[in-house]
Amino acid sequence: LSIPDAIVQIGQVQLPIVIENTDELVAAQFDITLPADVTAQTTTVNGSAIASTVRAAGHTVVLRHISGTRYRVMIFSNENQPILGNTGVILNLPITIPASFEAGSEYEVTLTDAILAPATGGNVLTEVQAGKIIVGRLPDLTPSELTIAGGDLQSPTTLTPGEPFVASWKVSN
Repeated sequence: LSIPDAIVQIGQVQLPIVIENTDELVAAQFDITLPADVTAQTTTVNGSAIASTVRAAGHTVVLRHISGTRYRVMIFSNENQPILGNTGVILNLPITIPASFEAGSEYEVTLTDAILAPATGGNVLTEVQAGKIIVGRLPDLTPSELTIAGGDLQSPTTLTPGEPFVASWKVSN
């Protein structure tokens, strides 16, 4: 169970959660503690799993706020269906990075109380690795001299669907 170091921007981002397993798993549970002021989206959309990947197909993903910046993640199947595959992202946790975080700064994420469960029960977890959230630097780009060629000659900014055009611009940093 791991969270790779993630370079993120201010605002809502997806934090990948990875499981590498040799045993067939049917469920996982762990607590994740995010840096101060970082929040996770704990609601579902239309009752579906929160940002799960194909590995969690047929599974329910629940994210519950415990306290502060600590959340509990539960991935399970009522029919004990196996989690697909043996490696890769199991879910992308939707989190919000506050505007107060400075570009280039790094923040630790921790994973605790983790369980990876096979259909027979128990815990086959062998290792947990928590990464860092690294706030990326946005490029300071300024576009200028935008021109469009093509379309209606009477109104060069009007284009018809399917009609080819050429756009050009300059970018300074």
